[in-house]
Amino acid sequence: MKLAWFSPLPPEQTEIGNVTARILPTLASRFDLTVYTGNESWNSSADAVCPIKSFTARTINWKELHRDGLPVYHVGNHIHFHGEIIAVARSCPGIIVLHDLALHETILNLCLEKGGGLAQYFDILCRYGGPDAVQHGQDFLENRVVNNDKLVMEYPLFEYVVRNARGVITHNPLNVGPIREATRAPVLYAPLPYLNKGDFHPPIDRTSRKREVYNIVVFGFLTNPNRRLRQIMEAFAESGVSDRFRITIAGKYDERDLRTWARELKIKSSVTLKGYLPDAGLDTLLEESDLCINLRWPSRGESSATQLRLWNFSLPSIVTRIAYYSTLPENTVAMVDPDNEKPDLIRHLQQFAADPEAFFRAGEAGRKLLEEQHSAEAFADHLSAFLPSVEDSRGNSYLQSFGRRLARDFLTDYADPSARSALAKRCAGELAQWA
Repeated sequence: MKLAWFSPLPPEQTEIGNVTARILPTLASRFDLTVYTGNESWNSSADAVCPIKSFTARTINWKELHRDGLPVYHVGNHIHFHGEIIAVARSCPGIIVLHDLALHETILNLCLEKGGGLAQYFDILCRYGGPDAVQHGQDFLENRVVNNDKLVMEYPLFEYVVRNARGVITHNPLNVGPIREATRAPVLYAPLPYLNKGDFHPPIDRTSRKREVYNIVVFGFLTNPNRRLRQIMEAFAESGVSDRFRITIAGKYDERDLRTWARELKIKSSVTLKGYLPDAGLDTLLEESDLCINLRWPSRGESSATQLRLWNFSLPSIVTRIAYYSTLPENTVAMVDPDNEKPDLIRHLQQFAADPEAFFRAGEAGRKLLEEQHSAEAFADHLSAFLPSVEDSRGNSYLQSFGRRLARDFLTDYADPSARSALAKRCAGELAQWA
């Protein structure tokens, strides 16, 4: 089957693009694939796998797109990488691969930079959240509320993106229910693919490691407070076993803050700052490490390529029992509860110091799960099985869209906007069921 695959590509610094680049060989062997990317340039290795076309919503060749097959749109929460993809998806329905449920900030920026400004933003808020959502949005924009986490989580606005979709794929099983409430299109949960089967790193046996001092790693885009760096360092300092560990921090972070915290907590000699590392350097660091702390609180609900990267190196990890991470099997990770974060972190550090092999076995179990569920081949199987249901629902989707437009035409004088929207949606669903 022909597929038009919309995704960023390396060298753009986005994991969604990295995943596409890694799994392209398998996808191209299973489907007649053309990749559409917002990149102006990309790594030349992709050209050898399948045709690559650069696009914007204004310059895309619609005739070519229709010839290139069913569109598959990868949507995340960064307007730079996904704004143009969303704009095309709204005009040409296809399959939405929804990497993030919380798209509020992306939709806001899309309205401000490429759409109808605040008026459109408030209209979308009202449509999917009602008058209370509009008030919350106004409070945030007028600085009456400093933190927008509550606004983003209560009104994620993913409904705006999936409204005309012919199918939706999510990598987080917890997102299936909310998505099904927002669309009559078929919905698929498929575990996030990471690598082609032949590209996994050889399993690492850490059980034979007997060290006086073990290596902890924390890495990634760490400037967001939800990565809990301060809390990790406090727990380390108070654990009573800090002499058994060294912490290496790699990625993007505020170096001044980290050095200040290390000095205040009297753990300066135990902390090494590596800064941003290229893939090869990070892979070496993960091979040499014994434990990763991979916390998220609050979480925006996304699945975690970071976690899959750890399992690729059989590396044990400590995660937050929240959102996607709460669905991971208990034997593959150690979990901390958000309401008991520091005590749980301290407990896990003490347990590791006493019995590192138990954690190493968890890393091995995670590696096994990675091979079974997160290969490119497994994802291609899921996608192949999903495509017939997408085709079967095509007429139903048209009736939904037609029904909504018909209902809105007859309900223009209905007083309450949110009630009008709900009734229009109900009329469309009824029409589709009758047909």
